Amino acid sequence: MPFQQEHPSKAAESTHALASSTEARPGVATLPNLASLLERLRKSRPSLETTDDFPSEFLRDLAIWEQETEAIGSQLLHYYVALASSCLTTAFIMTQRHAAMRRLETSQNPRAHSDWLPRIRSGEAFATVGISHLTTSRRHVLVPPVRVHWDGETGRLEGSIPWVTGAPHAQYIVAGAVDAKATGISSPEQQYLIMLELPASGIRRGPGMDLIALTSSCTDVVDLQDVLISKDHVLHGPHENVMAASNTGGAGGLQTSALALGLSASAIEYLASESSHRPALAEHARVLHLQWTELMACLLENQPTLDANQLRKRANDLALDATHAALAAAKGAGFVVGHPVGRWCQEALFFLVWSCPQIVADAHMCSFSGLQT
Repeated sequence: MPFQQEHPSKAAESTHALASSTEARPGVATLPNLASLLERLRKSRPSLETTDDFPSEFLRDLAIWEQETEAIGSQLLHYYVALASSCLTTAFIMTQRHAAMRRLETSQNPRAHSDWLPRIRSGEAFATVGISHLTTSRRHVLVPPVRVHWDGETGRLEGSIPWVTGAPHAQYIVAGAVDAKATGISSPEQQYLIMLELPASGIRRGPGMDLIALTSSCTDVVDLQDVLISKDHVLHGPHENVMAASNTGGAGGLQTSALALGLSASAIEYLASESSHRPALAEHARVLHLQWTELMACLLENQPTLDANQLRKRANDLALDATHAALAAAKGAGFVVGHPVGRWCQEALFFLVWSCPQIVADAHMCSFSGLQT
């Protein structure tokens, strides 16, 4: 079927399908529909450039929308695609909020359900995670980045959490830590997930690092120096692999692929729009859209044609290819600071480093160098 230039791109239609479906859904009093919120977010995206631009208002509005909308769980991946197409920074921050909520929801700690989750769900408080050092970041170092020393019911945290999104704005951080007496050197590593309530003595948060992209996510290091906690701050653990023990599965590792496809949708939509008066671009937009449609089917319908790592690699590739194609189409104008195409190209690089499994990183390296796997 030829690419229909006189109609909105199917990429755009599919990306905003969730928004359209929620317009008539009952119970959305504060936010009339998701589509209007996503449109506001899309228009505000160019202003989210520095660490002074953390999108607190949008995060609060999205939290309220989520709380008032039924069955968001079953549509979470489509929700991420729609969010990322409107604003990758905000979508990324929301994934970190959801990661914190998942660990709270699966915790046996009564405070998780009585004290912390209600405030987070309502948007009254913002929660994030500092857990990458338990999975991909700094796993190569001998001394665990975050250590907990227990003395009966009291614990003392020390170290640095290397990556915390929204660090200076969080009221809660779900932090990974390793028992200082069992670090895996002479005995199996014992890991914990611990709730940090902020502000607190001994916790120093940076304002956010200047990143190649997503700087307004205010992602930074959180330093811990003699931070006192009690056992009722423990959400999960001790476990040798506390991440596996604390996650219900759900969208989990597919969320990154969803965000990559959301970014790709923006670039493909741009190409489709440009091809309406530049016919030479139409076939390129059509082929990229076909790839996007195939990967969306794998993501949303759980088709067995690709496993999670294969999907992640191909979603990353499409984000890189589609954004670079959009830049080539925009020509010099896209290389000027402030043009959305240039920003998309920078944002696509994020998927090479964010929560990227080693097998996916290795596959990218082989693609870049020309080596066969």
